Amino acid sequence: MKPRIVETRYGKIEGLPAGNPAYTVFKGIPYVLVPIEENRWRSPKPPKEFEDCYQAFKFKDVYPQIFSERGVYAKENPQELVLNLELDSTSYST
Repeated sequence: MKPRIVETRYGKIEGLPAGNPAYTVFKGIPYVLVPIEENRWRSPKPPKEFEDCYQAFKFKDVYPQIFSERGVYAKENPQELVLNLELDSTSYST
């Protein structure tokens, strides 16, 4: 299968074919630096450049989600610092 790679200002990102092979899915792409330590309570900073092609194959952590009046629900291990994108595209380049 031909890799589905896009070039960004931060480096190359590889996605996977979706259920419909006309689409490419890119999961868990970081879009800012995680705001911890000296970045806490400051304006967002761009992510670091990818050293290699970033493999955007897996979903990352999830925020806690309000599910019902019984409280907070998340599938697994909810996190506060979730700053990733999930994208679907009908276009890509190699």
